[in-house]
Amino acid sequence: MAEFSIRLHQIDSSDQSFEFPIKSAWLASVLADTDVSAPETGAGSLSIRLYRSGPDIIVHGTAEATLVVACSRCLENVKVPVSSELSLVMSEAPSGSDSESEEVELENEDLGREFYQGDELVFDDIVRDHLLLELPMQPRCTDPPCPEWVKKYLTTAEEAEEQAKEKKPDPRLAALK
Repeated sequence: MAEFSIRLHQIDSSDQSFEFPIKSAWLASVLADTDVSAPETGAGSLSIRLYRSGPDIIVHGTAEATLVVACSRCLENVKVPVSSELSLVMSEAPSGSDSESEEVELENEDLGREFYQGDELVFDDIVRDHLLLELPMQPRCTDPPCPEWVKKYLTTAEEAEEQAKEKKPDPRLAALK
């Protein structure tokens, strides 16, 4: 069952807003195949504005959540707040197409487009993907900072430059000069 779905009959040509809580249980289930996990409580929220434009549905919104990942320095779990803007066009899937088994060649205008089938818009996969893409590449502990033992292994750019100057070349390479 979809967590974030809206029936087509609820959407007309005027702006309509929808609010959904993002629950920890839902996050845990959709993130099970990743190195990311959900906090125990209070995961986040999804706010969506929809309107029709001819046969298409225009979607604008924001997905906000807190995700738990390993700190890139000390490997302790750290809660990372993420927020992603959603902006896309949803169109009815072409009749007779099975999106799971059929390859489709995308054109430039298709890159911001999602397809729906039936009489329901489902945003679960879209929300999951947008939240994961907002995670920093190297998440770090901030509050509280990494434990003290980590600091002895870290060097600043100035320290690394100084160490490189002090480092003498391997004497076996002297013959190559």
